Amino acid sequence: MTQFKAGDRVYCLAYTYSPRIYILEDFNASSENPLLIRDRDTFTLDGRINIKASIPSLVLATEKNYKMLCEIFPDITWEEPHKQPTARELIIKMLNDGWKAVPCYVRDNCQIDYQQTLIQEVIPDMHFPYLNGKVVWADAKPFDPKTGKKIVDYIDGKVILES
Repeated sequence: MTQFKAGDRVYCLAYTYSPRIYILEDFNASSENPLLIRDRDTFTLDGRINIKASIPSLVLATEKNYKMLCEIFPDITWEEPHKQPTARELIIKMLNDGWKAVPCYVRDNCQIDYQQTLIQEVIPDMHFPYLNGKVVWADAKPFDPKTGKKIVDYIDGKVILES
């Protein structure tokens, strides 16, 4: 059975939810239902609306599950799964959203290890496009400085971390 976690993108088949994708959040107030959608409903780690429910209400928002839901419910228009942006697209999106700098793992080539820095600009059409002050980098991957996990998406001002 699927185990869900905060940050997962899901379809919710419970109650009056619309056929769109929701992002699960942590809900620390309940050990039985530690996941939350939109400050409204809580769910168990296996996607049930409560521990007595016999089937899950959550489905991961993947291309495969999207196609399955469209086949099962052909009269409903489901939101298509979001394709994850590239690191470059993420950094640009975050900078355009007002971030002064984006914490990134950077390196010049695959022969050296990544190091941490703050990227303040992405230069278009450059072989080394990521700028940190006067230093440019060929490769950058945004990360969360609190956890060290890579940022895989940035939606509505919220950072989505890797699993």
